[in-house]
Amino acid sequence: MGKSMKTALSGRVRISVTGLFPERFLNLVAKRGLPVWEVRRTEEGGLILATTPAAFRRMRDPAFRAGMRVRILEKDGLPFVARRYRKRWGMALGMGLFLLIPLAFSRFLWDITLEGCEQLEPSRVLETLSELGLKRGTLLHRLDLDGLELQAALEIPELSFIAINLKGTTAQVQIRERVPVPQEQTPTELRDLVAAKDGQIERIEVYEGVAAVKRGDTVQKGDLLVSGAIPNAQVGVRYVSSDALVVARTWKTGVITAQRVATAQWPTGRRLLRYTLLVGDFSINFPRNGSISLSEYVTLYQEKPISLPGGIRLPVRLRTTAFCERVTVSRVQSDEELKRLCLDKLEEVTQTLEVEQVEQVDYDLTVEKDGARLTFEVTCLESITQPRSLALPEQEPAHGNVES
Repeated sequence: MGKSMKTALSGRVRISVTGLFPERFLNLVAKRGLPVWEVRRTEEGGLILATTPAAFRRMRDPAFRAGMRVRILEKDGLPFVARRYRKRWGMALGMGLFLLIPLAFSRFLWDITLEGCEQLEPSRVLETLSELGLKRGTLLHRLDLDGLELQAALEIPELSFIAINLKGTTAQVQIRERVPVPQEQTPTELRDLVAAKDGQIERIEVYEGVAAVKRGDTVQKGDLLVSGAIPNAQVGVRYVSSDALVVARTWKTGVITAQRVATAQWPTGRRLLRYTLLVGDFSINFPRNGSISLSEYVTLYQEKPISLPGGIRLPVRLRTTAFCERVTVSRVQSDEELKRLCLDKLEEVTQTLEVEQVEQVDYDLTVEKDGARLTFEVTCLESITQPRSLALPEQEPAHGNVES
């Protein structure tokens, strides 16, 4: 607890000390161990200092011995406020509740944080923990963290590690997801490689199997690229799982349009604020400060925790919801703007293509009364291999001689 908080709870008295021997007074006060602070001299040679109410009552003897006169300038703190309102029971009760409510809230769980989700949905982990008993409003002393970790690991098989730590009224959940073991290719997975799309073969590197095409050949989707059936003079045909890199030149076409009249939404500057007090899963809405006449608006949210003096954080948050009004405006775009929009969209399309290389981009751009139209063809280099199961031929039964 900070010094300012201790002073507010125990009270403070600012006093004026006048006389001939202020140094002797300070020495006697220090000898008795009485706390003083904010000591400063006055122009008349006296002192102004602060002390506690209990220490002030013990300063009369040092003042008498040093020939000094002590006078109270200011009194503040909880003891003096309580004395002032000692006959007002309702206020005293409210102040007592104000001090007891944070203490009561500190015995409950009010927030849950989750770290480590990559493939798992955070909502799934939180729902599972809630079903097991880790949810807002639960008494902290009833939580069996070791049992929760074990049960959560059993309920979610994708977890390899889970740890739940309590920090105040917050449960910090850290997880690690199980890394799947890659399935190794077995010799029984016999396959050919076929074309996944139309194209012209640019490069082929066969690691296993027999190439059915060569550089410069044109293939269509589904054509055989690499065969898993390898002829062998000794054993006939040997079947393998084909593996190769086949890069082909492919073409992608499309159309991009831009309208002459563009619409956009702009804020008007008017807004409506609504405040909500959040206590765990409970919420209290305060009245709004007005109304928005138009139906178009965007909603923004902001949440702030509420803390007591001294940095004591309460499990209470204040949410501010802002409804910001906006209007739809239209604007006629020039020919140059339409061209730039189409070309920017074309560049965005080429950059998002999942290919090894973009060789060439051809386009035809026309501007008309209603807008612009751009047709394009992108020449790319990309891998086009696609596996296809290899069907083994049925073996004929062996025929032997039958003696009569």
